[in-house]
Amino acid sequence: SFEKSETLRALPYLKKGGTIITDDHEIYPMPVLTGAASYPHDAIDVLSAAVPNVRTVRAAAAAESLGNVRAQNIVLLGATIPFLGIDYAKVQDSIREIFQRKGDAIVELNLKALAAGKEIAEKLM
Repeated sequence: SFEKSETLRALPYLKKGGTIITDDHEIYPMPVLTGAASYPHDAIDVLSAAVPNVRTVRAAAAAESLGNVRAQNIVLLGATIPFLGIDYAKVQDSIREIFQRKGDAIVELNLKALAAGKEIAEKLM
């Protein structure tokens, strides 16, 4: 998931024995910003107590280093692929197909983001 509190909200949907991959980036939702709620800074501890397979990644930071934080989702996809058993080359082909209308620079950015995620995953395995 994009960030830790989002992961907490999705925890009930994780299948038994599943793996959590979450960005360590903190995005404060409106209730936190307005002071109506506090951010769960202990989210990783809570998640780790509930699930043995919790992996944190720095997807937003990796995407930002590539020049566009909006590629965070593709970094996360790349980090998830090995855990899902999806064919990496097919995902690359899909990225080329999906983003081709936006131009070569966007295709290349997303392919680099995917590769960054794959590199992150290799360190997690």
